[in-house]
Amino acid sequence: MGLLVAGLADAGQLIAEAGDDRLHQDARSHLFPEAPALLAGLRAAGALTSFWSGAGPSLLGLCRSADAEAVGKEGAGLLAAAGVPGHVRVLAPDLDGVVVEPVHH
Repeated sequence: MGLLVAGLADAGQLIAEAGDDRLHQDARSHLFPEAPALLAGLRAAGALTSFWSGAGPSLLGLCRSADAEAVGKEGAGLLAAAGVPGHVRVLAPDLDGVVVEPVHH
């Protein structure tokens, strides 16, 4: 988790291993056996790291914005080749976070 947080703060520090979950991924892989190959494929396509999102079955690949379209296209191809139904979403980070605005009466 520390590697991921450091990488999110500074993309120059983000390494592929930051997405590796040695406690849960292997144990859950029997439920989604295509996941390890899909995650590796996202990294091969240009994602800086990739990992299960939450409890799954969502997978997430983090990449630079310049690579997002190519990584997304490859992700869709990986899903199709594996016979896994799904959708690829290319999302931008929320750089503002929570914003509290005063209520005007």
